[in-house]
Amino acid sequence: MGEVHTADEAVRSIERLRPDLILLDLYLPDLPNLRASRFCGGSRRSGRSRVLPPVSSRDASDALLRSGHHVRVTSRLPALGPRGEGWVAAQLVLFAVLAGAGVRDLAGRLPGEGAGWFVTSVGLAGIAFGAVVAGRGVWDLRASLSPFPRPLAGAPLVDTGAYRLIRHPIYSGLVVAALGWALVTWSGLAIAVAGLLFLLFAGKSRREEAWLAEVHPGYRAYQRRTKRLIPWLY
Repeated sequence: MGEVHTADEAVRSIERLRPDLILLDLYLPDLPNLRASRFCGGSRRSGRSRVLPPVSSRDASDALLRSGHHVRVTSRLPALGPRGEGWVAAQLVLFAVLAGAGVRDLAGRLPGEGAGWFVTSVGLAGIAFGAVVAGRGVWDLRASLSPFPRPLAGAPLVDTGAYRLIRHPIYSGLVVAALGWALVTWSGLAIAVAGLLFLLFAGKSRREEAWLAEVHPGYRAYQRRTKRLIPWLY
């Protein structure tokens, strides 16, 4: 039995003691310089069992996955339920406020009487474009589709179609459509809620990606070649 305080000490102790159980702290101060694949590879060759705690470092988790280990990736954002039900509930509340604010501000006047026909036309185009993007995302997911951020058990990773450019086209389409609705109704509250919806989806997508990285070893590589919500930007 032994206890160490740096990653280099851990490697030397494993080679000397050949323990049956290793508790690895991925936040050891010199772990990024250790070449984590060497650390884990040596423990695998020894035929010993290991217990690895949750991982939040992308570099460390990538090294572990390349070494053939199962990795649990954590997120600072709360799960809000076993499947992320709280994220969906917040989303529905914002949708309801968005719709109500737009209807309230549109009541008593015709479309185009608020900000003019140009802004109204831009809003209508945004609704149509957002619906197309979100619809394509739904179509591409098909069997993997779920309203909750935790992925369905056994669902494949989808990285084609709309997902070839961004990782969350459904969220992007819904935000664009929400902003379009806010412009059509020329509602200040609806515009603010559309911004909040973007922030919510940014957080929900981060929580979702932590879960996806747990079950799909290729997800980190997919993250590196795509953007989250806005092609080529974010």
